[in-house]
Amino acid sequence: MNGTLGCRFFASDTVELSKLYLCPSVYGKGLGKQLMRHFEESIELTSAKTVSLYVLDCNAPAIKFYTKQGFTFGNRQQLDNYQEQTIIDVQMIKNVIKSSQ
Repeated sequence: MNGTLGCRFFASDTVELSKLYLCPSVYGKGLGKQLMRHFEESIELTSAKTVSLYVLDCNAPAIKFYTKQGFTFGNRQQLDNYQEQTIIDVQMIKNVIKSSQ
């Protein structure tokens, strides 16, 4: 397996992308984009209107990837402490665009 993606529904109109992991050997080969495209095609079949995710604020490659996929920064963040360091996850969101049937 080269990658995986997980999500969960939080409200009737919101899906949270809870994880998107790729093996480093496939970075830059379009697999992340393919996973996102498949994910978005799948959620078009639901009542979801928004996709939300949290990403580590210092993870510039992931933020760049999600931005290229159409995500923008939301207005929420999650703070946690780990080994006396504050970890900040920032929210990114994207509106679901339904294809014409």
